[in-house]
Amino acid sequence: NPIPMPYSTEFLDVVQGAVDTEENGQFECGSDPADNILGTPEDQVVAGINYKFTMNTAGGVLECTAFVPLPGQGSTEYECLVDGPPLPCGTDAADMPSPGPDSE
Repeated sequence: NPIPMPYSTEFLDVVQGAVDTEENGQFECGSDPADNILGTPEDQVVAGINYKFTMNTAGGVLECTAFVPLPGQGSTEYECLVDGPPLPCGTDAADMPSPGPDSE
């Protein structure tokens, strides 16, 4: 499901948690997670919530997924993959290059 703006505090906390797990650990465009989300993030409610989002960090553009389990069911899990160099601040999702086909 697409996540509409303005983003919830819960989702922005997930984005902050994801950047905190990265080696470089900082956003490219200031410290507000909302200013570094590229494209349309998504969520899926299962035995917790799966989030899928792209963010602009000092270490590059990251394609991320995060799983936030139900309360008391464990800690949030993050997986982020670098998808290119950092983009200029203010880059609109429509300006992002399309990802190429997966090569096997």
